[in-house]
Amino acid sequence: GATYFAGHQHIFNMRKPVKADGSTSPSWQVIVGSGGSPFDVKQTAGNQQPYDRYYAWAKVKVYQSGKVQIDAYGFNDAFGATKLLQSATLAH
Repeated sequence: GATYFAGHQHIFNMRKPVKADGSTSPSWQVIVGSGGSPFDVKQTAGNQQPYDRYYAWAKVKVYQSGKVQIDAYGFNDAFGATKLLQSATLAH
């Protein structure tokens, strides 16, 4: 049930992992390793996610109640406008 952040893979992706039985995990995986290095995913990759080629970062707020808010922002590889890519609220 843990949420974890990774940065080694040079893409952006934020999702709940899928268990072997097809259900989603209560945890979140947040990959925000696209801070300026060349992208790992090629533009023509068949399994490319919508924001794979975005430079991205995550803003995380941890509230006294235990609630956690994750907002991921980024801009595309053509240096377009910064936008909210995805957000999630984790209840304690």
